Amino acid sequence: MIRLASLLALVSVPLAGCLTESGPPEEVGSDPQEIIGGTTTTDYPAVPLLSLGFGGGAGAICSGTLVSPRVILTAAHCVDPSPAEVTAYFGTTVSGNDPGRIESVPAESWEVYHPDWSLSAGDFALVLLAHDSQVEPMGYLTAELDDGDVGRPLHLVGWGNTVGGNPGSGAGSKRHVTASIQEVEDWLVLYGSPSANTCQGDSGGPGFLSVGGQEVVASVTSWGIEGCTSDSGAGRVDVVAGWIADYIAENDVPLPPEVAVARPAQGERVRPGFVIHIEATDNTRLESLEITANGVPVPGVQLEVPPYIVNAPELPDGPVTIEAVATDNRGDSTRASVEVTLDSSCSQASDCGPGYTCEDSACVPSSGATGDLCADNEDCLSGMCGTVGDESRCTQQCTPGEEGVCPAGLACLGDGEVGYCWPDDDEGGCQIAGGPGRGGLTALLVGLALVLAAARRRRR
Repeated sequence: MIRLASLLALVSVPLAGCLTESGPPEEVGSDPQEIIGGTTTTDYPAVPLLSLGFGGGAGAICSGTLVSPRVILTAAHCVDPSPAEVTAYFGTTVSGNDPGRIESVPAESWEVYHPDWSLSAGDFALVLLAHDSQVEPMGYLTAELDDGDVGRPLHLVGWGNTVGGNPGSGAGSKRHVTASIQEVEDWLVLYGSPSANTCQGDSGGPGFLSVGGQEVVASVTSWGIEGCTSDSGAGRVDVVAGWIADYIAENDVPLPPEVAVARPAQGERVRPGFVIHIEATDNTRLESLEITANGVPVPGVQLEVPPYIVNAPELPDGPVTIEAVATDNRGDSTRASVEVTLDSSCSQASDCGPGYTCEDSACVPSSGATGDLCADNEDCLSGMCGTVGDESRCTQQCTPGEEGVCPAGLACLGDGEVGYCWPDDDEGGCQIAGGPGRGGLTALLVGLALVLAAARRRRR
C-alpha cells in the first residue's frame, strides 16, 4: 500500500515540521491542550525533542525515543538529508521555562538509517548521543505484529503540532494520545482519525503497546495526510528490532573512565597542605571521584565543578600515596596513583613551597592557606580567592553539611551541593577577586570554576 502522492511526511525538508529561520517554531507558545485529541504530559522522560540545525539559522524538530543510554530511535526522514547538528532535549516543553527540564544532550552521529528507506518502508534512523542520558531508556517490541493486533490501543507520544495544515502550529510541548491500530502491513501500522492522531513534529516519536504490563515502543511515527485528521502511518519496530540491537551492541559501548593525577608528580617532594589536582573524564558520565592520601579520604571533591583540585589533609612526614578512583554511571571504575614524599623540614624559607615559611626547622603556612586574606587566585594555595562583601580570602570548594571539609575556624557555607569555606560569621554578596560583583554563593562558585579552568588551559 503506497500513497506517496498524497502523503505529507511529518517533519521533512523543506516542509520540516516547524522549520523556521531561527530554530524552534514561532508558535511554540500556543498550547491548546489538544494534539489532534490528546493532552500535554510530563511522563515519558525517554521521549525527547530532537532539535535539527540545518545551517543559516534554519532548523526543525522531530521526536524520538531513548532505547539505550546513548541511542535514540527516530524516523529516517528527520535526518536525511542530514542536518548540520542534532541535539536531544529531555523535558516537557521548549516554550519558556520548563519545570520538567532534565537535560539537553548533543548528538555524536545521526546518519544511520535503514537501507533503502522510504515513507512506505523502513523509515527508521538511530541517533548516537555524545554521552549517556540521565534518563532511563525504554524497551522496544521484538515480538511480531500481525492482523490479530488490529484494534489494539496504540499510545502515541510526540512534540508536534496541535493544528495541522501548512503551516501548522502548536509544536514544542510533549503530548500524548491513544489511537487504535487499523491495519498491520509489512512495514507499517496504520491509525489516525480527526479525534486521535499525530502531526508535523511528531515524526520519529513512539507508538507504545502494552506488553506484559509494560509499555514498549512498537512503532515510529512516519507520515500522515496533510491536515492531520485522516490516515497516518508508523514504522513497525518489530521488523527492525535486530537492526536496532546490532547497532546498540556495536556503538553504545561503555568505556571505563580516564583518570590521572596531574599534580603532584610521581616522586615529587611536597610540603604540608600540598595541592592535589585530578583529571577525570568518561565517555558516558562520571558518577563519583574518590581521592585518598595514604588511605585517608580527601574531602571537598566537587564532581559537578571541574577541575578537581583539593588540598591534602594533615599528614605526617614520609612517603605518601595519592590515589584517585573515578567511577562512571555504568559502574566501571579506573584508578590512578602517585608516590610522593612529604617533608616539612627546612633550614630557610626558600626550602619551603609557595605560601610557606621556615620556623623552627619546619615549613609552616605563612600565607595562602584557606581563610587567609588574598588579592587574587595566585595568592592562595588552593588557587581560589573569593570575595564576600569587601573582604577577599583564600577559599576552597566543599560539601555543605559534611564534617571536616574546612580548616578549623571556617565553615562550609552554601545551601546546595557545592559550598565554599569561609569564616562562619561573615555573609554577603560574593565575587571572584578582581572581577565584577555578582552576588550570592552560586556566583562565587561559577566564577571560581571559570577562573580555574582558564588557568588549567594555560598550563597545557
